[in-house]
Amino acid sequence: MKFRISGKRFTCAVLSACFFSIALMVSPGMASAKEPMIYHGNGFAIRPANMSNWEYNGYQSGMTGGQTVAGLKGESTTHMPDGAMKWTRWDRNRAVGVGGLHTYCGTLSKSKCRKSPWYGTPEVKVVAFAFKSGHYSKMRIIETADPDHFMVLRFIGKHLMPAWKIVREEGS
Repeated sequence: MKFRISGKRFTCAVLSACFFSIALMVSPGMASAKEPMIYHGNGFAIRPANMSNWEYNGYQSGMTGGQTVAGLKGESTTHMPDGAMKWTRWDRNRAVGVGGLHTYCGTLSKSKCRKSPWYGTPEVKVVAFAFKSGHYSKMRIIETADPDHFMVLRFIGKHLMPAWKIVREEGS
């Protein structure tokens, strides 16, 4: 048994299939599923409210002390950030956000904590890049007032406790 389809019907069927395929590709549900994610200290997320959990001098922030990037409100020398980071760009090439760097001393003495070159840094820019396997694998945190003061971090996810590892730090 052979089916015969007229030229007009075939053209209409092909155009309809193309239209629905394109509509599915650009629908919001499909687009958000393909957006890059970033590790923020409590799992992976898209545009997280804060960033933390990087290794600093062999310790992970949040365990013995460390920093959290969050909203610009709140005291920069406490672990009590107020508000969320503001993300200005988010695509496969890079994510760019601005926030306040909040220092938490934890079990470290206040004098040791204050020796950190990041202690009291009020505003930073976060740039995540090197997209692979669905998430960013590198990040740069830059002091807004002094762009020569920055740290470059690499995501290490093969450990029991995934984290960001500082691979380079410049300025003071």
